[in-house]
Amino acid sequence: IRDRVSCLVGSEMCIRDRSLPHVLKLLDHESTSKRACGAMVVREMWFKNQGLDHIPWIEPTAPKLAKLLADDPSKAVRLAAARALVCFDEKAGDHVDALLSALVDDDIDLSRMALSAISDVGPDAWLAVPILTQIVKEPGQMTRWIAAEALQVMGPAARDAGPTLLEVAADPAVFDGKSYVGDALFWIGEKAKWDIDPKVLAQAIRHGDSGGPAYLAGEFGVQDLGVAVALAEALDVTNGRDAYEANIAANSLVQLSPTNELIHDYLKELAQSDRVHAQALAAAVCTRLTGNNAIAISVLKPILEAGEKHDAYDTALSAAKLIGPDAAELLALIRPNTADRSPWTPLNAIQARWKLGGKPDQHLAWVASEMTHRSANNAPDEAAEALMLLGPMADAATPTMVAVIQTFVPHGDYNRWHACTVLKSIGPTAATRAALPALTHLLDREVDPSPYNRRVAAEAIWSISRDADLVATALADTLDDRGRSFFYAASTLERMGPAASAAIDRLEQAASDRNPHFR
Repeated sequence: IRDRVSCLVGSEMCIRDRSLPHVLKLLDHESTSKRACGAMVVREMWFKNQGLDHIPWIEPTAPKLAKLLADDPSKAVRLAAARALVCFDEKAGDHVDALLSALVDDDIDLSRMALSAISDVGPDAWLAVPILTQIVKEPGQMTRWIAAEALQVMGPAARDAGPTLLEVAADPAVFDGKSYVGDALFWIGEKAKWDIDPKVLAQAIRHGDSGGPAYLAGEFGVQDLGVAVALAEALDVTNGRDAYEANIAANSLVQLSPTNELIHDYLKELAQSDRVHAQALAAAVCTRLTGNNAIAISVLKPILEAGEKHDAYDTALSAAKLIGPDAAELLALIRPNTADRSPWTPLNAIQARWKLGGKPDQHLAWVASEMTHRSANNAPDEAAEALMLLGPMADAATPTMVAVIQTFVPHGDYNRWHACTVLKSIGPTAATRAALPALTHLLDREVDPSPYNRRVAAEAIWSISRDADLVATALADTLDDRGRSFFYAASTLERMGPAASAAIDRLEQAASDRNPHFR
């Protein structure tokens, strides 16, 4: 039955309208499994149709779901109703109690469903943090990664889980779900701080399975010899690290700028070793710490001359980006091949050229075009990062960014978010001022349901026009979404200062919220 109704949900709008009576019958059915099935279908409808102006089934189904949640004798039905309600109910946090009871149920399937639903609630599920923290500590891959993912979605609201997540990341005996633990540390630590034990952090950097602990070292400014040594060791990808973790470790070392000669000597030794990936990053960090680029030039030059044939080519490009203009003499050696089947390497090469001081060239239009693709290879992310390096010099890419903004994808549109961040970085120009109507249109939640997109659109408008009332009102509107975007919107309003006075009423409401993290 669920499959049949799901087929209707995925069809054209007229078919979706026709599916509503079937869904209502399921919600009222005497069969427990069919009532649960009806609630599951409502949840699927929401995810498949986010942002559409006409969603006819929310109003008639919401009261039925609320009644099931309150009165149904079946725990499975109550849980399915809660999972559906948290997707579109503005008071999603009110349903957390029902999810919490299912978290500790003997039925592992119910527990997993509840964990997944708590991720949908986001920061408003802060009451679940103690239970989620306990689940993360327990063995079991499925439950640990789902719990860690729920904490990740809460962002700063899950700050109290930070110490436990770090201990799990530091435990060499833990393998299951460890990468999700590291990702949670990254997203929680971006906007929240807690006291970190340097010894535990150093162990987490050594034994973690993502760049989360290494990121915390730089973000929290942990000045500790043991942590610096662990970061230096993480540059060596032959120790089981991947290039992503090594790059984060390199950036954290540069942020911390350790002055200890032991660290400098280790980096120099690594830069002159036969481990080419570690060589490149260690040489780059040495340059940033000492101001002497001689080692970096001698290490990176032969790799870049060999081009894509060299195994460490991408690592060398990352190292060049880390050094920046001090490695400008390498600029002529970096020749992006935009005909490459994968866009990642040429985008990395173009980023390196622009980071070293290269001017926008024939590659600008190609980079902008990569922003229009919807792929799983992170090409739009990397293209946006490249354009943001240019700032106002990326002005010619503005028409493409506007085209991306005006194209909507119901299942979540990260390209739109990236396009707004690029316009924000370009700042006030004739072209970006012409983009203001498209950005302003995006502030309407009927146009884009994503608070993340609306927030960054408001920030772009502020960067381009300094229209304080419009921007402050739009950012205040995103505070109602109570997701992780809340914390970013509040930070932007803080940076705006007195110009954000139009948001004061909404901020005062948030300051009395029952969620202490929002307060």
